[in-house]
Amino acid sequence: MQLADASSQELVEALRSDNFFWRRTAQRLLVEQKATEASTLQALVDLVQQEHVDEIGLSPAAMHAIWTLAGLAESGDAAAAHALAQACDSGFGHVSSPVRNAAVGYCNAEQLSKAIEVGLQNDVDPRVRLTLLLRVADGDAKNAVDGSALASWISSVRDDSILLDAWTSAASTDAASTIVALSKMEQADTESINQRAFVSAEHLARNRPTIEHIGQLLQIDPDASLAASVWQGLATGWPRDLKIRLPEESQKLVRERFLAEQTSVESKAAILAVADKWSVANLSNIVAEIQGKLLATALDSEAEPARRLSAWGQAIQIAPESPKILDAVEALFTPQLPPEIGVDALSSLQAGRVQGLTDTLLRLRKSVGPKLGSQILTLLLSQAESTEELLDAIANGQVQFNELQLDQRQALLSHPTAAIAERATELMETRGAMVTSNRQALVDQWMSVTEQEGDVTNGLAMFKKHCAACHVYGQVGIEIGPNLTGMAVHPKEEILINVLDPSRSVENNFRVYQVLTVDGSVLTGMLAGESANSYRIIDTQGKERLVLREDIEELASSPKSLMPEGFESLMSRSEMADLLSFLAKRGTHAPLNTSSVATINSSQGLPGFRGRPGDKFELESYGRVEFRGVPFELIDPQGDRIANIIGLQQRSSRRPSTLPESVSIDCSGNVQAIHLLGGVAWAAYPRFDGETTSMIVRRHYADGSAGDFELVNGKHIVTYEAGEDVPESEMAIESNGKQIRYLKIPADADKELKKIEFIKGDDFSIPLVFAVTVEFASTDHDGH
Repeated sequence: MQLADASSQELVEALRSDNFFWRRTAQRLLVEQKATEASTLQALVDLVQQEHVDEIGLSPAAMHAIWTLAGLAESGDAAAAHALAQACDSGFGHVSSPVRNAAVGYCNAEQLSKAIEVGLQNDVDPRVRLTLLLRVADGDAKNAVDGSALASWISSVRDDSILLDAWTSAASTDAASTIVALSKMEQADTESINQRAFVSAEHLARNRPTIEHIGQLLQIDPDASLAASVWQGLATGWPRDLKIRLPEESQKLVRERFLAEQTSVESKAAILAVADKWSVANLSNIVAEIQGKLLATALDSEAEPARRLSAWGQAIQIAPESPKILDAVEALFTPQLPPEIGVDALSSLQAGRVQGLTDTLLRLRKSVGPKLGSQILTLLLSQAESTEELLDAIANGQVQFNELQLDQRQALLSHPTAAIAERATELMETRGAMVTSNRQALVDQWMSVTEQEGDVTNGLAMFKKHCAACHVYGQVGIEIGPNLTGMAVHPKEEILINVLDPSRSVENNFRVYQVLTVDGSVLTGMLAGESANSYRIIDTQGKERLVLREDIEELASSPKSLMPEGFESLMSRSEMADLLSFLAKRGTHAPLNTSSVATINSSQGLPGFRGRPGDKFELESYGRVEFRGVPFELIDPQGDRIANIIGLQQRSSRRPSTLPESVSIDCSGNVQAIHLLGGVAWAAYPRFDGETTSMIVRRHYADGSAGDFELVNGKHIVTYEAGEDVPESEMAIESNGKQIRYLKIPADADKELKKIEFIKGDDFSIPLVFAVTVEFASTDHDGH
């Protein structure tokens, strides 16, 4: 087919081709040539009005016709815009759902009312519903749908998280009316609806609601299941500088209806948390009464823990400066308080601003056990004011530096307020608690422990005591920092350096960030992700916190690792030898940690056509898996925080890419085989069926030699889509319509392997590696 000199009519006819390339080229040429003559526009409209579909229910010609008309209309041509409107009108009722989707996506704003009239918000194809919701969220349907209609749509999207998110965005265009309408509906899934009401109310608050908006929300029945969620959402998002004065009639409504005797204490507390922003008069007595009842519930040891904690949090939120909080803290934090309740109760105290709280907590610290005692110090470090009070306590001897954990000491030394950091440094130096800054000299002093034969059993105990709170080894521990399962491939000397000087080669994912908020709160942790208006921080407890950009006074990154320096102060030399022996103990197999060389986050999506995001590759579970007797470690992407797949791509002016052409993983020992979970690629067999080299596995040995093993498309490598097969790799994992395959690559067991390098081959594909495990030669088990 030759299209270079084709007429407009011939190009329109080419849109019927069964070849995507020809259709796309014809579409491009029609737009580039501005083919807006009447006959061409009508021919494009006619394609949409035809109901013909192929054997899989698609009508490619109609889709391309709408896309072509949209491209022509973008130039401002009135005739093309009119033809596009005609095509979309026809497309709304087309038998093929992708055509309906294209029509909803490209119709003008006035036409959206017709799309809603014909019921496309309930279309059988979720993609059509998604596109319509996103058009509403963009503000294109202000005259076509109101809050009542939006509320009624939730029943068709509640079981699909993506559609529910899109609905929430759409609801924000008329949040107050939508929330009121939701409150009047019978809801089967109240928890999910309440959560969406909370988000909508928070969004409304952050956009500076008016008196009229609050007046609308006061139509909600005080006993409605979502009422408390609405007030909590408003309180969470309410701007610090926004004060409104409700009319006396609305103030009376708040006092007599929402704070009535028969209204639940929880609902009263929820509205009181935001009512002070509305200048509602005569609330002090009510606040005191409600806080008293809430504190009574929180102190009731017979009540359900969740109810106690909820009441405790509400009591602090409605009156954070109330002296009653001090008496309640004395009564709650006793030796009988279960640590799991105490930790959450301390978290709620971050909102407390009552004078004397620091002194009270420091006095109680010795009587609540070591876990809660440490959490009290963490709480005090979370506010600049209480941090200064803690330093006062250290200066007068009430608290010793050795009572602070290493991460707490590091938080003091790197505090975002310079005066606090300087004072902490001075105090540590005068108390002899300063960690040596010459880490290399320290490593040299400790290096002799690598020659000791440690007790592996006690080494496991040391790992559980000092490391498992942040690291995983096999099935033991919590994965906040790097996974240590594959440390056995490194010599003891290298492991010791990582322990004593953790910031020497820290990965970007595990660097420390410190946030100082405008209200004086301090948050230290790893950056989990960021959006246009917020950051996500994971603290040393593994908890994720969302911090809005507008609430940040200062944000600072550090070259330091989240793992603090000073680990040597926690262990004797013999205990260190035991830990090193445990981490360096070799069995038959050692899964390697690939997080430092992974390039793709599977939750964000694989590379797609022309650099666009492609398919997500999410698995049902992560961590330790076994196939053919070989253990592997699948990295958890932790949302969109950590890259967990190695993906390689050749550099090309035609195919710009951020993916590397090669990555290397260090290894040490005599290895007889390298086991991979991979064997799949983007743009691979059978879509591309030539026997080309997709990836090279290069084995680097200590004697300077190297050996290559080629992974060939169609033999070892296949598309990641489930159901396709090749002879020299084996399907190992299938999840969500995708597959991961197993390959075994030999190595020269007579030579020490130093490095494994993955190199992109010469074809177009993007090969993927999910996990790597080495198999030691029998002579190298436990050998270092």
